[in-house]
Amino acid sequence: MLRMGKGGLCDPAVNQAHGRYKVDPKRSNKQMRLGELREWEERWCCLWSFRYFFWTFESRNDPASDPVFIVLSPGPGSASTVLAVAHNGPCTVNPDGASAKNNPYAWTTKANVVWLDHPVGVGYSTGSSQELDEGEVVTNVYNFVKYFRNYTRYEGALYIIGFSFAGHILPQVAKMMHQSKMALEGLIFVNAKIDPLSQYAYEYPFYPEMAFKSTTTKPVISQVQYKEMVSSMRDCLEQIKACNYQSALCRTADLFCRRVAYAPVKANGYNLYDLAQTCPHPADQLPRGCDNQENPPNIQKYMNSPTVKQFFGITDNYFSFNRTVYDSLKKYGLLKVDQSIPSLLEAGIRVMVIAGDRDYVCNYLGLKNWMLGMGWSKQEAFKSAPDVPVKDNTGREIGLRRSIDRGHYTFVQVYAAGHDPTREKPQETLRLVNDFVSRNF
Repeated sequence: MLRMGKGGLCDPAVNQAHGRYKVDPKRSNKQMRLGELREWEERWCCLWSFRYFFWTFESRNDPASDPVFIVLSPGPGSASTVLAVAHNGPCTVNPDGASAKNNPYAWTTKANVVWLDHPVGVGYSTGSSQELDEGEVVTNVYNFVKYFRNYTRYEGALYIIGFSFAGHILPQVAKMMHQSKMALEGLIFVNAKIDPLSQYAYEYPFYPEMAFKSTTTKPVISQVQYKEMVSSMRDCLEQIKACNYQSALCRTADLFCRRVAYAPVKANGYNLYDLAQTCPHPADQLPRGCDNQENPPNIQKYMNSPTVKQFFGITDNYFSFNRTVYDSLKKYGLLKVDQSIPSLLEAGIRVMVIAGDRDYVCNYLGLKNWMLGMGWSKQEAFKSAPDVPVKDNTGREIGLRRSIDRGHYTFVQVYAAGHDPTREKPQETLRLVNDFVSRNF
């Protein structure tokens, strides 16, 4: 632990902590030659371990009894701490990247929140090399959760939260927690990539439907492009199925499916993360292009400033997004990893999916289909449950919610939000999360 106490960055009024935890010091040990191993032992394994950076803020309400949220990185290759200073955290970095202001809609309003940078090479997380595969990342995240739960003073109900690609990590970490009898209250998915077969779908191809027939945005592809996309989608799905039997095929399948589902939308100049936004230079990266990774340049500037690095006691550079990590791990997003969800639900672990209805990459149509298709004892009850308007304190409708058993299994469509509703609709998403935790349905 590098620092703990009040008076820090973002929210000096509450206790906060940050540090780097050695999630897996053994892996590099196994790969080194004997002479290197002896040297490694003499140096106490400090340089060769995988160290995940985390940043924790206590609840502004009642830290002793409020729940604990562990927020996992989107991406793959994006830092979770970006969310802490730009989306659902206690402060928002100003456009100049030199300072930050208070966020009144932080998830720390009624929860103790941990933002965890993973994998190695993302944010301030470091290591001698990258993790070998997604399975190793999952194990490292689990090791951190176990450490945090065992050696911190927070005893409130634990929720694990995954944005975007982290939705692929959540079920796997939750399975390990359940098998080890670690207490887990619930999972929250935010515009998440979870099960590609459900989110692409044979019977109802959700990407072309979202691009051409969605009621939440105007059409962003032509009818000709729509028909071509529908025709090619079956080949995409067959390649996804083949990838799940032979992982060596996943990279090719990923490239093919992206070309089928994403390329026409990008070519027409629309933002994949918010179809209501146009991109005049589709091939560009930030700030103008359609390949918007939701990591504004001012975040990188802020986190690499001398003041911030001195506060953290860190000299390494901060990476809000790491392209190498992204390219290495994105293929795993086609693997089916949600097999444990039914048993988790039956064991009482709660699940909520929040979906901005203008996002294309992890669109709300596919996410709702995933929830409807989940085979467990309450599947038919969820299918027959109504979609109920959700209203804010003024009576304004902010979305539609389908839920059973006081929020045990909940899907929420957030109106006029893109890939990250916490940034675009912060007040609304805070309300949804607090309702879920308090079972206010």
